[in-house]
Amino acid sequence: MAALTGADLKADTAEGLALESLMQLQAIERTTARNPDNRNFVTGTYNSDTGIYSGTFSFPVAQTIDPATGNLVLAATPYLT
Repeated sequence: MAALTGADLKADTAEGLALESLMQLQAIERTTARNPDNRNFVTGTYNSDTGIYSGTFSFPVAQTIDPATGNLVLAATPYLT
């Protein structure tokens, strides 16, 4: 999958970058060619009365143990193509 890059994301705040990223992920999830298994891990709604965008996200992850430190290592498992 092509990553979201600085060329794609225009906001200059953490909140703005999070919103842009989540909205782009929602758009990609709606694209059958990019999400052939029709997984819906990102949901969100905008309330025009309050001006609040809210939602949830969950991503599949793979977990391993770093043999050198014994620390848990989590890595997102790709689900979009």
